[in-house]
Amino acid sequence: MVKVPLINMICGIVSVFMIASLLGCDGGGLALVPVKGVVTVNGDTIGEVGVSFRPDSAKGNTTTHIPTATADDDGNYELVTGAEKGAPPGWYKVIVTPPSLPITGGEMPATPPTPFDKKYLDPGATDLSIEVKAGAEPGAYDLQLKK
Repeated sequence: MVKVPLINMICGIVSVFMIASLLGCDGGGLALVPVKGVVTVNGDTIGEVGVSFRPDSAKGNTTTHIPTATADDDGNYELVTGAEKGAPPGWYKVIVTPPSLPITGGEMPATPPTPFDKKYLDPGATDLSIEVKAGAEPGAYDLQLKK
């Protein structure tokens, strides 16, 4: 005869493994490549912009992950996928969003003009296409926007 506490313990262990497999916590993890770069507009660095790498299925990237970053004041960014630094290997279309104005006095801020061409806001229009791969040369992930 099996005691109830033993059954509860077995069910608890099975539940932990099921949840871990659903969350991707299989010990192997997602293979990520470090991605760091600088964002410039017409050669000048721009900070506080959002950066999003969208998988380019037309070039074979079928990942469901969307690596993102926010550039610091000097335009430097480092991609993060989930809670981990880096991005899965493959081709991406790059989206850049302008810095937002702070909300003051309870009013919504006026929308400032985009400091770069609006095509960089749209995955269907952007011409920024980058391949994330191990061993990329320095500067391979720099984003050079035009006004």
